[in-house]
Amino acid sequence: MLIILTTLGLTIFFAIGLSRLKISSDMLSYLRPDDPVVQLFKRIGEEYGGNTMAMVAIESDAVFSAKTLNTINQRTENYTNISGVSSVMSLTNILDIKKTSGGLEIYS
Repeated sequence: MLIILTTLGLTIFFAIGLSRLKISSDMLSYLRPDDPVVQLFKRIGEEYGGNTMAMVAIESDAVFSAKTLNTINQRTENYTNISGVSSVMSLTNILDIKKTSGGLEIYS
């Protein structure tokens, strides 16, 4: 009986927490607000009435293999040809990647 009551109590406790869970689809909310790129992106959204962005991820054990890079290149070209898409950036069309203390900097 104690196990059932404990299970029921934990279920109710976690259900209450789950009902308060919020997921933000705004990618900028996960970045530092003082970052100049984030500030620029927000300013563009305010000036032009939107800045919708999408991110596509590909899972691979060998990101730089020919097969994976071909897949990324094909998808990059396909997404570029979609009406309304203004730009697509991927590993196959960026100009420069540099290692930094915080990770990577990508220049297109």
